[in-house]
Amino acid sequence: MLAAAAGIIVVLANAGKVILNIVKPAWKLGRKVADSATDVAKLDEWQGGAETRLTALEQKSKNDFVAIQDVQKAIKVLCGAMLALLDHEITGNHIDRLEAAKEHIREYLIER
Repeated sequence: MLAAAAGIIVVLANAGKVILNIVKPAWKLGRKVADSATDVAKLDEWQGGAETRLTALEQKSKNDFVAIQDVQKAIKVLCGAMLALLDHEITGNHIDRLEAAKEHIREYLIER
């Protein structure tokens, strides 16, 4: 009777081992799928943050472009005024050009 009980225990242990060997790969695969789902969620979150940052950078780029255009316009107005001053200093004439340069500077400052 002792031998029969020992035999039953050995058979049950072997049966458990077989079942474990069948179930273990499926369990590992299930864990990998769950980990992959977590990684996909993290990637989606990162992508959303990247899109937000990209939108902010695009807006800053547009603002910088507008500011550069404004600086270019100011330089153009100031160079025109300097040219009128130089011409007046050299020839002593062209007061009308000085008045036009003054008007351009006034218009520029009002537009800002």
